[in-house]
Amino acid sequence: MQAQAGAAFAINGEIIGFNLFDRASTLAKLLPKLVSSYAIQGLSRRTDKGVEAPNEEAVRELPDAVSNSQGRTFTATGEGEDVRIEEAGLSAAALVAKGRLIHLCGFRVKVLSQRHIGMIAF
Repeated sequence: MQAQAGAAFAINGEIIGFNLFDRASTLAKLLPKLVSSYAIQGLSRRTDKGVEAPNEEAVRELPDAVSNSQGRTFTATGEGEDVRIEEAGLSAAALVAKGRLIHLCGFRVKVLSQRHIGMIAF
């Protein structure tokens, strides 16, 4: 059996998202695109202040919040089930097929302002 593998991403010392895959080979294939995506977000949030890397507890907070949330399940476009979680400050999605978690991603989200209700920044 292959081990799960994933990555957490931080900007300015704050964990903003993570991706978990059912195989290390899948993570290896997709990691360059994930890093590019988060790097683009990081450019708009640059700071000249020094920041510390998140500790292990901070890295575990977001996946723990996702696992403690109630999701809604839909039939996936291809095979399996699509699980969605939308809560205040949290958005996550998972693909589950044949009782196995294939992909799970989670993000911290913030509503930008009252006049932009529904607009979310990742």
